[in-house]
Amino acid sequence: KLSGVSGVSSKGINMKSIVISTLLLLSVNIYAKDLSPEERSKQVIALLKENKPVDAFEVAFSGNDLFKNQKTELDQLKYQLAGFVSQVGAPYDCEPLVSRNLINRYRIDQFLCISEMQPFTIQFDFYRPKKEWKIQAFSFNTDVDDKIEVDIAIEIGGMSRIEK
Repeated sequence: KLSGVSGVSSKGINMKSIVISTLLLLSVNIYAKDLSPEERSKQVIALLKENKPVDAFEVAFSGNDLFKNQKTELDQLKYQLAGFVSQVGAPYDCEPLVSRNLINRYRIDQFLCISEMQPFTIQFDFYRPKKEWKIQAFSFNTDVDDKIEVDIAIEIGGMSRIEK
């Protein structure tokens, strides 16, 4: 028995937690299928900030049934993200870096996430074959130094140009 909780064994609490977590994850996945790109990225970032990288990954990839056939590969990536976040800490903020929309059919949104130990980026690739956006890819990059240097140079160059 756990101290402070009469009549409840630790085994019972673990089983209840597993069932509740599974139900919550399933409800998140069902709800997340029809999210707009903005809503999906907002939910993923919120879960990352709450130190729930596995849930964040699940929400990121929900909504595209093509990924069901790639469960092994996705599980590996999911746990790589979880391991990385456990090492550097959950981000306390994620700032938008890039949002590009190509003919309202393909869209890329990239964010710089700031954690205690180091920054990292997350990127969403969306595709809209008909009316609804589908997640095409979700990735994270732990080596952002080169990208930041290139982006800063582009931004500084863009600000220093004189437009005619």
